[in-house]
Amino acid sequence: MGRHRTIFITERWYPMLGGGEYHTRYLAVELKKIGCDSVIITRNLKENKKSQVKKEEFENGLKIERIGSKSNFNSVFHKILFTPLAILKGIELSKKYNVQIIHGQGQSAGLATYIISKLVDKPGILTVHGAFMEKYKLFSNSSLKRIIWPRMEELFTFRSFDRIISVDKYFLKL
Repeated sequence: MGRHRTIFITERWYPMLGGGEYHTRYLAVELKKIGCDSVIITRNLKENKKSQVKKEEFENGLKIERIGSKSNFNSVFHKILFTPLAILKGIELSKKYNVQIIHGQGQSAGLATYIISKLVDKPGILTVHGAFMEKYKLFSNSSLKRIIWPRMEELFTFRSFDRIISVDKYFLKL
């Protein structure tokens, strides 16, 4: 790998693409153009039966590391399992490639990004692609979710990262 290295942590990747995934891919490809290498840590998703996705692959010079057993995106068990698996893989790859930045994409990658950045003593960046707080306040029937989830988001976003990038206007109001 080249001189500068970044690990991106994102819960979703091909075959499931959305704004966060396009943003991550764009950043990684543009970084590659200026000599910076990236590794993307993501879940091992099976969103359609025809998907022949490998656990380790390369796309446009980007190394993609899929962690965990194949699962559907909405599997609660695999969503929970993503954080400790991402932490272990992130630490391993940080040491292997001597990365300079740990960059989490979305709230689901926040805790793993924070822990990895602290354990390997590298800057942690979090890109927030949509604040769940507004959604939880409006749509949750559970008082516990409306009270606890926003506090957890605040803890793992405002106080934990070297830099935060937001593409959500609601998040900027907090």
